[in-house]
Amino acid sequence: MAASLVLIFPLLLVYQLAIVVVPSVVATDPISRALYTACQGRAGYLLVQALIAAVFLWWMHTTGRARTLSLAVVGPVAAEALAIALVLWLGLPVLVHQLFGLGVGSSVASAIGAGIYEELAFRLLLVGGLLRVAEAAGVPRRGAALAAVAVAALVFAAAHHLGDGGEGFSGAAFAFRMLAGLALGATFWFRSLAHAVYAHVAYDLLVLI
Repeated sequence: MAASLVLIFPLLLVYQLAIVVVPSVVATDPISRALYTACQGRAGYLLVQALIAAVFLWWMHTTGRARTLSLAVVGPVAAEALAIALVLWLGLPVLVHQLFGLGVGSSVASAIGAGIYEELAFRLLLVGGLLRVAEAAGVPRRGAALAAVAVAALVFAAAHHLGDGGEGFSGAAFAFRMLAGLALGATFWFRSLAHAVYAHVAYDLLVLI
């Protein structure tokens, strides 16, 4: 897990710095919005990000984890994540259409939230938490993993339609996100958190392109 967090941090830092250039990015997650507000402007926010980056670099140096960011490690993870993203980008709309007779437009695809925070919330925290609860209740590990991934995918899909900022319910959008959640959950379980984050971010970039 530590290796995944090392691989994810550069993406997270780029995302946080993007707020300075594109203020609307803040609205995509409560953490960035709260931090930016607490810092009372760009100068304070950039200082905090610089301190975070410095602590991260110090931690990598003292723990010997700098090699995790080598091309030999990042390259295969990025390539595999891109392949997964391509499958999601090309295959899921077709699958949703064929199974449910529902059309999936670009607005649905582009509505999927920021890959980093969603994977941290729905895969790392939710799948990981549900897995521990199920195992504590005596559920076999394989069954616990399947249930955790499925429930997290369901919550992932439903979360986009909840609250004041949620979009109106659409069967196509819900089915699309449910399948995407299952795919990303399987990626998290069988590969790593870093693979899931990179795949989600790569998918978002493909949609933007």
